Amino acid sequence: MQKNSIIKLLDKSQAIPLKTLRHISSADMASLLFELDIERSEKLFQSLLDSKLAVSVLSEMKEPKLKSFLKSLSEETLIKLFSEGQMDDLVYLIDFVPRSKKLLDQLSFHQKTTLKKFMAYPQDSAGRIMQDDYFFLSPEASAEEGIEKLREYSREKFVHYIYATDENRVLHGILSIRELAISSAKT
Repeated sequence: MQKNSIIKLLDKSQAIPLKTLRHISSADMASLLFELDIERSEKLFQSLLDSKLAVSVLSEMKEPKLKSFLKSLSEETLIKLFSEGQMDDLVYLIDFVPRSKKLLDQLSFHQKTTLKKFMAYPQDSAGRIMQDDYFFLSPEASAEEGIEKLREYSREKFVHYIYATDENRVLHGILSIRELAISSAKT
């Protein structure tokens, strides 16, 4: 669906189908938000918020537009936005939120402590963007146990590798999802 088709849907106050939103890259969607007037931009953003795509789109938006856009959002919208986004995107976005201290108070304990931990690093440092959350299993876990735990964990997060660690979190090995999937259940 092209820009003109989306504008027509926005002008008719029609919801943009989720399927359509998912077929447009976050970067293209951010550019479109930038090009639209405020009224259309807000309507499109509401569709993105409803489909939980807003955070990834905002993280692709250019800084001047991002600052003014986030400034225009209500506290309620910001709370919804920060309650549903991926932590790496949220860490980036929090610097552009004018009321960030007030916003942090409204988030869950886990979100608040995680964001504060990353915010302690300088803005353009590796510490600010690193991932500290990873999926791990005991080296003695069977493939069947691993797949079951992976199913549960990956409902919330993306997993590419599985780290075999002992109770002291000492690394014993790394396993790809593919390797786990083709292993026999009792391995």
